Amino acid sequence: MRCSLWIVLQLAKNVYGASLVATTTSTGKLEFVRTLGADVAIDYTTTNYYELPEKYDFVYDVVGEVSYSIFVHRFCVHEHIPIA
Repeated sequence: MRCSLWIVLQLAKNVYGASLVATTTSTGKLEFVRTLGADVAIDYTTTNYYELPEKYDFVYDVVGEVSYSIFVHRFCVHEHIPIA
């Protein structure tokens, strides 16, 4: 996970120009993902991220738990967003 998350975070910031990069993780890994470059670390064990008001320019889903249409309409600013 370390290498792939670091690559995705760096691509989001340096290639796509994201000014704010957020990721979800468990409680024990919050500080770790910040050291990899995440500006915001959301603890999915205590936070329902479906209820967060923020929208994002880029979403990278490694689990595939949520359908594409839910991601686009709930989490994304643009409907033509790249989702990996």
